[in-house]
Amino acid sequence: MKRKVLISIISVVLVLGTAFGTFKLSVHYRAENLRNNVFELEKPLSNYPVQIEEPVFAFDINDKEKYVQAVDYVFVAKINKIIGTIYDDIYVYDDGKISSTPFTVYEADVNYVLKGDIRVSDNIRLLKRGGVTSDGKWVSMYAEDSFPKEGNTYLCFAYLGVGKLEGEIYMADPNSNIEIEDFDTDNISDFVMEYKRIIESVN
Repeated sequence: MKRKVLISIISVVLVLGTAFGTFKLSVHYRAENLRNNVFELEKPLSNYPVQIEEPVFAFDINDKEKYVQAVDYVFVAKINKIIGTIYDDIYVYDDGKISSTPFTVYEADVNYVLKGDIRVSDNIRLLKRGGVTSDGKWVSMYAEDSFPKEGNTYLCFAYLGVGKLEGEIYMADPNSNIEIEDFDTDNISDFVMEYKRIIESVN
């Protein structure tokens, strides 16, 4: 009888151990999958419920002089298409839950450069902080922010990525993409020229 009980206990331990090991492998695979892939959107961003983030910044991003000094790039670009979503800051909790920061990935053409080592007519991969969460249930974004739309032109304020985002050009702040209607390189709007003057005055 004792032997049967012992065998039963060992069997249960083995089953639980195998299940736990399988669970850990599954979580590891999901985390690695998030780290190494671009995920296509299953539906438009506007069709997801929104999860609002409340950011804390080291300076007032509404101060135009400070803002243009902080970013690495200021340029006008037309959004050609949405490529998908990538994830940064991936963290796996003990219970298997995964947290991450989504970035929506775009293909864009640069039309005009105010700041940064980037050229007019360059076709670039451009990231915007925010997007579909890793569980596919929400769109995460800052309050009063917006995502670029295909076919539209924007004044973009962007950083050069480091770490996982090394080499990427990404927009990380609320209102870091401001739509410009009917952009014409032969007749630059007063709005864009205002930023050009500010950049020249602080450099």
